Amino acid sequence: MSSLLTPQTQIILKFWKGTATEQEIAALQQWLEKSPENRRFLEQFQDPKWVGRQTKAFAEIDVSAALEKLKRRIRANSGRM
Repeated sequence: MSSLLTPQTQIILKFWKGTATEQEIAALQQWLEKSPENRRFLEQFQDPKWVGRQTKAFAEIDVSAALEKLKRRIRANSGRM
């Protein structure tokens, strides 16, 4: 899975796909019990509209352009050190 996802998000995705291990499910349960916000975060994955918005937001990112912009900023800042 992508390293951009938090460990909890990776486990949630595995949980919904039915591929989470017993240990991952136990860790997810502990995380859910820590706060109501965690439970709400999990429940968002059941909302097709929320998932659609997240998917659309990621699809709209121009990764190549963002990487080039970052490289330009790094080059510009490297001369200032």
